[in-house]
Amino acid sequence: MDGFESVMKKALKNSVGDFSLISRDGFFSFDKNVSKPLNSLGVKEKASFIQTEGFVIFSNYSQGVQVKGVDPSEFSRVTGLDLKFEHNQVAIGIQLSKKFGIKKGDRIVLAFATGNKSMSERPLLKGFFVGQILTHGLYQKDERIIYIKRKVLDSILELDGMVNVVSGNLPYGPSLEGDGNNKRVVTNHYMFTFFEKAKGIIPSSFHMRPYWDEYAPLLEAVKHDKLIISVILQLVVIVSIFNMVAFIFYVNEKKSREIFLFRALGMSERELLKTWLFVVLSFWFTSCLLSLFFLQVFDWSLANLAFLKLPGDVYNLERIHLVLGSEDYAIVFFASLFWFAFFSWLALFRMRRKSILEGLRKEFS
Repeated sequence: MDGFESVMKKALKNSVGDFSLISRDGFFSFDKNVSKPLNSLGVKEKASFIQTEGFVIFSNYSQGVQVKGVDPSEFSRVTGLDLKFEHNQVAIGIQLSKKFGIKKGDRIVLAFATGNKSMSERPLLKGFFVGQILTHGLYQKDERIIYIKRKVLDSILELDGMVNVVSGNLPYGPSLEGDGNNKRVVTNHYMFTFFEKAKGIIPSSFHMRPYWDEYAPLLEAVKHDKLIISVILQLVVIVSIFNMVAFIFYVNEKKSREIFLFRALGMSERELLKTWLFVVLSFWFTSCLLSLFFLQVFDWSLANLAFLKLPGDVYNLERIHLVLGSEDYAIVFFASLFWFAFFSWLALFRMRRKSILEGLRKEFS
């Protein structure tokens, strides 16, 4: 479930940046209202754009969509989306392309319900060519968002340079550093610290929200499901421990004849203990390597095999991947080593309680 949350948050960040800023009063002038406050907060990567609703019409199909009028280069710097389309073109999501059978170069029609500032009762229809088909990583966004040039949408809606959304990335700081590939990890603590600082600088008529805010209820539900799944997986771990114990005692019983023979031939208890520990550690180390191998196989299967594909319209994601930190590996590997060592010592202790003569009589009788 960590993989689900990780993939979703990454996709959300790649579509809106670290945060978005909207005005409670509707459209506003970016340069006059928020440009200077954001600069004073140290925000260097920011993009203002127009966001409105409409309908896309293609052949015999139509659907409600969210239309974003953006400056492609400016928006790409903030979100990481590689937007490349011309003045009379639009960029659509891959799911919309699959749903309607739209290909690059096809002509679609966008219907704007409100027309322009004159509030005409008739919808405004405009035709565009598809210049790019892209993916956000989220099913709903790939099916519902269409990008066009901001100047084009501004002209259609007669906004005179006004915008209604600003996206931006948090400035670098002690808790927000690059990893060499211009990628950054934004912690919740740093995000809310920045928001508290922004309250006294950003005008009160504006509302700032983090990139995951739109899907916050879903992410909260996932946390509860993750707890339940964790409990179930603990039961699987308990069963595996019993299997491990059974295997150790099985090996001990099967090889007890050889062990008593070695002791009768002069092997000291110290050497026996070293040999036994070597076998146990070898078995543990091999198991760890196999678990890493199967982990990679399962992760690859989640990303590529069709029968492991999620229904995107239900889960918003079609693919997830495994997310495990170093502490997760440490907990599992060292916990298993502890149980291996404990039950191996217990089996060896039981064997050492028997005398060599008693053991040989029992094994060869």
